[in-house]
Amino acid sequence: MSARTRRLAGGLWLAALLLAVTGCSNPNRPVRVRGVVKLEGEPVGRATVVFHGQEGQARPATAFTGNDGTFELTTYNYADGAFRGDYKVTVVLTRTPKVEIKESMTMAEKMQAYFKAQKEQKAELEKPSPVHEVYGKAATTPLKWRVEGDGEWVDLNLKRGGS
Repeated sequence: MSARTRRLAGGLWLAALLLAVTGCSNPNRPVRVRGVVKLEGEPVGRATVVFHGQEGQARPATAFTGNDGTFELTTYNYADGAFRGDYKVTVVLTRTPKVEIKESMTMAEKMQAYFKAQKEQKAELEKPSPVHEVYGKAATTPLKWRVEGDGEWVDLNLKRGGS
């Protein structure tokens, strides 16, 4: 192997090592975005959060909040984040029954538990949402966010009146 070939191979190896260590900031990949949804300071659990891309950015990012109101956005794969750019953000309370599922349950038992919980929790499920309807549509939501970098934290603070 000539000296020139060794230098070229060493340079390529060094470039690959630097890329592996520092990572690649690819604008064509989502960046991690996490956050919390609160209504008048209280966490909003079991809500659907959608980041609707603006200015030609077509791919939305979605998430479901945990009971503590926190979420991690997903574009392609779970919690991979959102693309950099400007978004309108919608939040809708997800009305599904709370069901205790065990690993040992068959699919039929899981379905039976779901329908039983739905019947038992009917009154709770039919209550009006505390999240104002203005937050549920991209055309009316006042919530906006600019995703700029990896690891962002988003605080979505909703008001009962929707403003």
